[in-house]
Amino acid sequence: MQVHPDQQESDDNHDEASVNNEAYRILSDKHLRLKHIVEIHTGTIDEHTEKLNPEFLMEMMDLHEEIENAESVDEVNVLTTKINDLISSETESYNNAIQAFDEGNQSETVIFSLRELYFKEKYFRRMLQYLNREDREM
Repeated sequence: MQVHPDQQESDDNHDEASVNNEAYRILSDKHLRLKHIVEIHTGTIDEHTEKLNPEFLMEMMDLHEEIENAESVDEVNVLTTKINDLISSETESYNNAIQAFDEGNQSETVIFSLRELYFKEKYFRRMLQYLNREDREM
């Protein structure tokens, strides 16, 4: 309340409220929070040079092929469920890593785990976006 722009006329309060709003936006979004934590500890993420587990990448390639070949709404629904199940399967890993981080464990192992989760989630989000594109042929 002390820095809310409606309560004070100062530009400093307006700036501080903007910073607080941006911090809230980042911390309340799982994906943005992961990215923020990783970048604080390892520097800016270079999306093009990241190396993920080859098994995971093969699974994503197979899934992308299934999406490409989906010809009906039912197939799209099955694939959407499959991707959401993959996301759910990563939830425990995320919860464990973020809990360790929140409790002060900022070891390389925890940061690496958070980094890997960030990129996996990014793949899942892209797959869902592609799956739900209206211009994708069925």
